[in-house]
Amino acid sequence: MQMVVLPTLLSGRDCVLLTDTGIGKSLSFVAPAVIHINDQPMLQPGDGPIALFLCPTREFVKQVHEITTRYCRASRIKHTEIHGDLTRDEQIKELQGACEIVVAVPGRINEMLDIQATNCTRLTYLVLDGLDRMLELGFEPYLTKIIKAMRQDGAAQFFVSCAEWTDKECNFVNSCMKNPVCITFGDIEPPIDLNLAMKMADKNYPPAKRQRGLTFEVKKEEENDDKAAVLQQRPPLQGIADEDPDSDGTVLMLRNCVGPGEVDDDLQNEVQEECGKFGPVVESMMFACAAGGAVPSEEAVRIFVRFEQREVCLRAFVALHGRPFGKRLVCCNLYSSKRYEALDLKPNATLDPPMPRVVMLRNMVGPGDVDDELEDEIWEECVNKYGEVVDVKIREVADGSVCPEEAVRIFVKFEDTEGTLEAVRDLNGRLFNGRLVHCCFYDEKRFDEKDLSPEPLFEPPIPPSCKVVVQA
Repeated sequence: MQMVVLPTLLSGRDCVLLTDTGIGKSLSFVAPAVIHINDQPMLQPGDGPIALFLCPTREFVKQVHEITTRYCRASRIKHTEIHGDLTRDEQIKELQGACEIVVAVPGRINEMLDIQATNCTRLTYLVLDGLDRMLELGFEPYLTKIIKAMRQDGAAQFFVSCAEWTDKECNFVNSCMKNPVCITFGDIEPPIDLNLAMKMADKNYPPAKRQRGLTFEVKKEEENDDKAAVLQQRPPLQGIADEDPDSDGTVLMLRNCVGPGEVDDDLQNEVQEECGKFGPVVESMMFACAAGGAVPSEEAVRIFVRFEQREVCLRAFVALHGRPFGKRLVCCNLYSSKRYEALDLKPNATLDPPMPRVVMLRNMVGPGDVDDELEDEIWEECVNKYGEVVDVKIREVADGSVCPEEAVRIFVKFEDTEGTLEAVRDLNGRLFNGRLVHCCFYDEKRFDEKDLSPEPLFEPPIPPSCKVVVQA
C-alpha cells in the first residue's frame, strides 16, 4: 500500500484510500507531510499549522500523533495533539507556539478556531483519516468549515482514508477534491469504477483514461507473513505495445549507457547491481555491436535485466529512464520476454521499442503564466539549439487540482533521438525566471494520443530542488 500512496502524495496529487485500520497507512501521509512542510517558509507568530491530521476519536489521534512524533524528531518540526484528554489552556498554549503539524478530532479543533487560538491561513496539507467514521459521528459541518477556511488558491493537498465507501463519502470527497488518485487495499469492495463514481468534473478527461493509472487495487501477498503490497491491477506498459502478447513486463532493456568500443568487464555487473536496488533480479545479459558499424551509437550496446516481478521492473524503468551515466543519458524500455528467452538481443528496427523522441518540461512556467507566444518561443529555441522539431504541446491546469510544478507541462517531439538527448542534458536543472526546470523523456505513444495528464506511478517525480515555495 505504501509503495502506491507515498509516490502519489509526494507528486502533489490528492489521494483517496479505501482500507481497514491497522495496516500502516499513517506513515504514508506523515512522511510526505514532513517533506511538504520543509519546502514551506517558516511559521511566523500568529500562523496556524501547515498540516492538519483529523481523526474520528481521541484514541486514533493518540496513535497518529505517536507516529508523527517518531518521524518528526530529525526534522525539528513542532507538532501537537488536540483532543478531550487535555485541558483547553494546555491546547491553546501548544497551538500558539507555532506548530507545523496538528493532530486533532474535528470538534475540539473547531473550538480552537472559534476562539481564534489558531487559524487555517497556512494550512496546505489536510488529512481526513477515517472519513466514513467522522461522517457517521456527525462531524461533516466541522470538516466543511475547516476546508472553507483553508487557502483557496489551489495550493492545498488532501488525503482521505475510508473503511467504507457509500454515496455519503463520495459526495463529500467530490465537494473538496479534484481528480484524486483512488486506491483500494485489502478486502474493501469499492464501486466497479471508483473514479467514475467520484463523478470528477473534468469533462476533458474521458472515462477510459480515468481507469489508466488512476484507480488501483492493492492487496496483501498471501504467500508472505509480512504486509508487502502488490499491485493487482496491472498498470500500462510503456516502451512496448500494450497489446504485445509476448511480453510479461519483467525484462528491461537499457541503451545508451556506453557507446561502441567502451564496454569493460565490469559494466554488466554494475548495471545489474544498480537494478538490484529496486528489487530481486533474476539475471542480466549484454549485446554489443562492433565499433564503426551501421547501428547508431546510442543503440550499439544493449543491456538486458530480467526482474522477478513486473512491478519491480516498472519501478526500475521509471527511476533509470533518462538518468545520467557518465556523459550519456540511459534510455530504458520494456522488452519482449519472448525475444529475450530466444536470445534475440540484436537491434531490430521493426521489433524494437523506439528510442525517445519526446521530452517533457515541468516547472518552466507556473499556472496562469502561459501566453499565446510560449509555444512558438519553445519551438524556435529547440530548433535553433537541438535540431528539427516535429510538434510542441502545452497542457495547463489552472484550477488548482494539481501542484504548481505540474500545472504547466510542456512537451516537445523531435525529429531524431540525438536532439532529444541533447535537450534533456541541457534543459534539466536550468534556471528559468526563478524556476528550476525539470526535463525528462516522455512516452511517444502517450504524446501521439494526446494523453498528457500526470500519472505519478509512470513518471519520475519532480526533485525537491525544483519545488516551488508556496508564499504565505
